Amino acid sequence: MIAKRMASKYPAQYNAELGATKTPILPVQAPPAPDESRFYQHILATIGALMWGRHAVSELEVRALSHLRDMDLRMLMIDEVHNLLAGSYREQRRFLIMLRFLANDLCVSLVVFGVNEALDAVRGDDHLARRLDEHYLPLWEDDVEFSRLIQTLIAAMALERLCQFAWPWVLRSANTVFRRPDLRRSRPKG
Repeated sequence: MIAKRMASKYPAQYNAELGATKTPILPVQAPPAPDESRFYQHILATIGALMWGRHAVSELEVRALSHLRDMDLRMLMIDEVHNLLAGSYREQRRFLIMLRFLANDLCVSLVVFGVNEALDAVRGDDHLARRLDEHYLPLWEDDVEFSRLIQTLIAAMALERLCQFAWPWVLRSANTVFRRPDLRRSRPKG
């Protein structure tokens, strides 16, 4: 949600003279496991440059880097980075090295989002971990701001159609979810 909001504040802009789209911020989701090929395919799909068929990681990398350079990318935002933990130690290391490579090669800021376990995933690469600051979203208090959030979620999920008997359960459940420290997100700086 934060990544999408940030990206919407800095949308892609098409330059007719150059015939190119400039995209300052690119939000992508980490694949379910640390897989370089799938990650590059996610990037290419997000920017509308799909590559069909089987391709070597090096081919996907070259194509993704070429497009991202042409787009004048400044920030790569990766959500669900804790998915790295689904792979072996070696797969995690390769994926983290790839992220560091992308940040270096493109001269972009790297922002990653995830639950507390995301810190464990990122700390697997000392060089990458040193470049990132940890930021936590605060725990919600049962106040007006929290009530507005719940009302927004209810409206977005069409929960207003629930019977009146469900309201206390919805509020209790949401309150429990938003107070759980294991569901806080960290946002390292780029």
